[in-house]
Amino acid sequence: MPKRPRGRPGADEDDEAVIEWVGSPVLQEGGNKFFRAFALDGRPSDPVAVGDTVSFRVAAGHKDVNPDRREWLGRVARLWEDAYGECWLQVAWLYFPEETPTGRLPSHLPGEVFLSAHLDANTIDAVERRVELSSVPDRLPCREAERASVRAFLEGGVRAGTAKSSLYLSGMPGTGKTATVREVLAGLRASAAAGELAPFDEVWVNALALSHPHQLYSTVWRALTTRNAAPARAAQLLEARFSAPSAGRRAVVLVVDELDCLVTRKQTVLYNLLDWPSRRHARLVVVGIANTMDLPERMLPRVHSRLGLARVVFQPYTRDQIRDIVCDRLSGLSVFRSDAVEMAARKVAALSGDAAARELSATRHATALRGCGLWERVLVVALVLHLRAAGASDGVLPAVHRRLCTLLRSHVGLSGAKLPTLAEAGEMAGRLGDTRLLLLDNSKSSRWPTLRLGMQPDDVIFALREDSLLSKMLD
Repeated sequence: MPKRPRGRPGADEDDEAVIEWVGSPVLQEGGNKFFRAFALDGRPSDPVAVGDTVSFRVAAGHKDVNPDRREWLGRVARLWEDAYGECWLQVAWLYFPEETPTGRLPSHLPGEVFLSAHLDANTIDAVERRVELSSVPDRLPCREAERASVRAFLEGGVRAGTAKSSLYLSGMPGTGKTATVREVLAGLRASAAAGELAPFDEVWVNALALSHPHQLYSTVWRALTTRNAAPARAAQLLEARFSAPSAGRRAVVLVVDELDCLVTRKQTVLYNLLDWPSRRHARLVVVGIANTMDLPERMLPRVHSRLGLARVVFQPYTRDQIRDIVCDRLSGLSVFRSDAVEMAARKVAALSGDAAARELSATRHATALRGCGLWERVLVVALVLHLRAAGASDGVLPAVHRRLCTLLRSHVGLSGAKLPTLAEAGEMAGRLGDTRLLLLDNSKSSRWPTLRLGMQPDDVIFALREDSLLSKMLD
């Protein structure tokens, strides 16, 4: 077997990327913390996740690999941080037929590769400059209307220096929301480089990666100034920046992905975020992205008024659109017959129109929920049932705890001292809050937090549909 690249060949000693984990650990074992994804250089909107196929480009002169081979393909198998704070990546390598013992056979297709059992582990900083998602398209097909709307809003905002309102993009996972914004911004950067548009700065924030919604202030302030500040102080500094005139300051496009993760009881963070662009001297354009269709309607009236009417809904892909997307991605390759592509498009379209095959096991929320302990999963179910019965959007911990104990008595057979105490339920809620499965509001007027779901109730039901015990509880 050929050697795969290891180490940091060709990298400058001081040319190191900033590594940020996306989300909370999904597992802690033996001093190691395992994660689902990481981002480099403060780009949480472009993470590398477990299961991604990535390409590794090796610098010329690497003595350990074939000098005629500069690129390798692998699938990310595991991501973790050890007890010493070192970040690790394990890759399962992909081989071309020529690299296998049998060599290329007449039955092999052009460009065909094989997933091997050959695993290598490297520190992430050893590959940081050579890893990127494989086959990311430069153009997103079948989203022409949405792209035009997003470009009109962003270009108008950059030219005017402010948009006066914010743009909200919603739609099912995998319908191209984030990719469309990235494509539009790439086009605007090209226009700015050609002198057709004033230069602008862009800031990306993935709210799912924030430990608390208030961390948004610190993240945005650091992105704009490279300086650190506590959330309360950063909020003051941002308020002053967006309120004061500055003739030489560039316009800023602030994109917040997973916007619904910023929802709190008082919705202060959302209000400030959506209020800043309305300031006369803000020079700020805000784009919010979320899977939640009715997020604006769930906002408090004062927050909803700040969102304005600029909304773009990304509808699920139709069968014909999915076929066009697949054909577009496979253009130039004689790999699949047209009827095979048509059948695959019908299958995917029948699910939900999500070209990522929507299956919620591919989402961080559902994967994290399935990885929780039984009591924690039942606590989420108890909250779903409490919200359903009360017709409310949140519930206080003691009420949810009572329903949790009822479920464990009736469905699991626990009783007495075997049932979790209220304090233990609070600890479970805290752990679920760390993974953003629950949103906790620790009000000063109450000893116990108020709980909200970090995902839609239907998504909880969908994620747990194969768990017979929990599905029975939800019936």
